[in-house]
Amino acid sequence: MRLSLQLGFALWLSACSALPAVQITPPAGGTPPLPTVPGRTFDNGHRIEGVFLKGFEIAGGLARLGQPISQPILDRDLGWVLQVFEFGVLAQDPSDERVFPLRANVILGRQTAPAAPSPDSGCTFFAETGHNLCHSLRLFWESSDRARLGLPISEEWVENDGGLTQDFEFARLHAVAGQIARQPIGASFFAARGYDAAFLEPPVAITPTSLPRATASLAPLPTLASTAPAIAASPSPIPPEVAGATPTALVFSNGLAVGGEFLIAYRAAGGEVWLGSPLSAAFVDQDLGLTLQVFEYGALAMEPDGDHAFLASVTTLMGRQQAPVPAANDSGCDYFEETGHNVCYEFRTTYRELGRLRLGFPLTEVAMDTRGVLGQDFEYARLEWLNGKVHRAPIGRDFLRTRSAGAFSGS
Repeated sequence: MRLSLQLGFALWLSACSALPAVQITPPAGGTPPLPTVPGRTFDNGHRIEGVFLKGFEIAGGLARLGQPISQPILDRDLGWVLQVFEFGVLAQDPSDERVFPLRANVILGRQTAPAAPSPDSGCTFFAETGHNLCHSLRLFWESSDRARLGLPISEEWVENDGGLTQDFEFARLHAVAGQIARQPIGASFFAARGYDAAFLEPPVAITPTSLPRATASLAPLPTLASTAPAIAASPSPIPPEVAGATPTALVFSNGLAVGGEFLIAYRAAGGEVWLGSPLSAAFVDQDLGLTLQVFEYGALAMEPDGDHAFLASVTTLMGRQQAPVPAANDSGCDYFEETGHNVCYEFRTTYRELGRLRLGFPLTEVAMDTRGVLGQDFEYARLEWLNGKVHRAPIGRDFLRTRSAGAFSGS
């Protein structure tokens, strides 16, 4: 990059010297304008530029790495320039413009010793790394992009939530309650390396379509329990036996906390990067028969007798689901027979990037709302066309208003 800038500057000077003096208009300040660096700004205010943007796209973009959570960082110990993402890390050797994803064992600082092949017929043994891949995790791996997940570098183990976790070359998978998802390991890498927290601050202003994030820290829940009101009108207090409030919670600067099973589900769902900050404390919704906690971009729920929280199908709970329509005769659209709706053009591009597991199936066609904004509802999110781009809409407040107004009579 430095060499290309130097060559560009030299060519600019030689071009100027070849022209008549009256035709030369020096740039302001006497220096040539720098070439525009291609880049992309995300909803959280972070930006990817230049070769990192190219590496991001090659690595699978949002669908594989998620959003960037840091600015570029020069790690002098590793000797690389790094940028941290939700689900991984991209690195560049300063002597080479090539950008490459760090392997998970580097990110997580672990790779277990090889194991013996399992006698279980539901397992596959990989001699390349000396590890087994079994049952549901194997089925998920086989149906995914294997090259981007890589081979297993550990055996599976049981987490505190009862779920199974296993490390792969480029990802960590977690299976719980019948759902399998990649875990956001970027923040763990950032913390383990001990980087300055200033690198987590977005270098650009967050757009009006993305509300500023509240900062969070681990703290005992009782210290802020009295200052954590629920926004929903007259929520019922949580009975003591209902899981969701434990001595330790993730407490946000707005005074609200995420604790217990809700904290486990919050982290599994992508945490602050995906759900945003909490907009309410956990409360019992008598009509739905669920304990809910609402966030900027979604909600978590727990059954009265349940032992784990889960991502709630918010737009379904708000009653926003249209009757099925025929498949569009348009190559720019994908049709989903599961719900009978089309996802087209830029909405389809964003849907593919973010992934069906996170957004769910489409519940409506694209339509214009009362503000004149084009939008489409999915099981777990709403996408809207704003400022020439498709964004996830912060639907948490809409959901709270719907529940508070009694617009939903029951499930």
